[in-house]
Amino acid sequence: MEKNYIMETTTVKRTLRYDFTEAERLELGRELSLKNQELRQLEDSKKSVVAEYSSRLTIAKEQINVLSDKVASGYETRDIYCDLQYHCPERNKKTYTRTDNGEAWVEAMTDVDHNLFNQWEEKEQKRLAEGADNDLSAEPQVKEPKSEFNEAENEAA
Repeated sequence: MEKNYIMETTTVKRTLRYDFTEAERLELGRELSLKNQELRQLEDSKKSVVAEYSSRLTIAKEQINVLSDKVASGYETRDIYCDLQYHCPERNKKTYTRTDNGEAWVEAMTDVDHNLFNQWEEKEQKRLAEGADNDLSAEPQVKEPKSEFNEAENEAA
């Protein structure tokens, strides 16, 4: 006697190898390429952001250092306008007076100071030696520089 077996079909899920078709592989390659580009862009953005924040951190640290030095020392150096008097309070001395707070101090004049200070005296002595008048209040004579425009005016007149 033969037994008849009843065939019953059931669907089950198993993990098995699947071979991609050429079209599927082409599509996967496109997706891979796009994801690779996205990854590079994200890495570049990260580098940019990290560099920006590193720069900002460096600037903040430098500002903190400068402020810390000012607090610790109690001063900083600045350009301050000062009035300068030569041969004051005595000959060969010069007096500086700060315009911001009126503080004054005296220093010895240097060779450069003497040369600058004496230029007017030397010119005046030369003028007197050449026989010019002794009136110091007279206006100095200023000569116009020669130019083509001035010469054209002179010829027209």
